[in-house]
Amino acid sequence: MLARLERVGLLPLELLALPVWRNLQGIRTSERAPQRLALVLAWDKRYKSPLHWAQVQRKAIDLALKYPGPRQNVAYWYENR
Repeated sequence: MLARLERVGLLPLELLALPVWRNLQGIRTSERAPQRLALVLAWDKRYKSPLHWAQVQRKAIDLALKYPGPRQNVAYWYENR
């Protein structure tokens, strides 16, 4: 579902450009998708609830660190315009 939203341009470009989002690429979908969904849900509240936003980012960073290795571009169309 998140990939479909990304393809049709419904996810914020600023979110897709964040290293925390991109670093989740290459991780199993069953682990990556819930974390990316949490990022999307916390995105619009990041100024009202910065501690929650920081906590969600920290969980995504920790998940990405569990799987070291090179990361691929998530939004090729955005990063290579």
